[in-house]
Amino acid sequence: MTTQTVDDVLHDLAKRGEISHISLAPSQNGKLWRASFAMCSKFGVSFAEDVDPARAIILACTTAKMKRMTKHHIDAEGRDEFIPVPESFEDLM
Repeated sequence: MTTQTVDDVLHDLAKRGEISHISLAPSQNGKLWRASFAMCSKFGVSFAEDVDPARAIILACTTAKMKRMTKHHIDAEGRDEFIPVPESFEDLM
């Protein structure tokens, strides 16, 4: 069994275009590292904690169990009313 490194995991995800967000911060108790990961093609965020920050990132990125994004088609044809985009903050007042 080959041990994955953070480089291996991140390069694989980047090659597939799947990195939307990755973060790493100390946990509330300060004894662990908390990593989070969000993919582009699935909905949700995966979290993992570990004493080793690299391991926390690897776990968050490789154990993600998120829902597949569904594509919805929005048909605006036949709509008479469109909401204009304000040009300045004053237009909102």
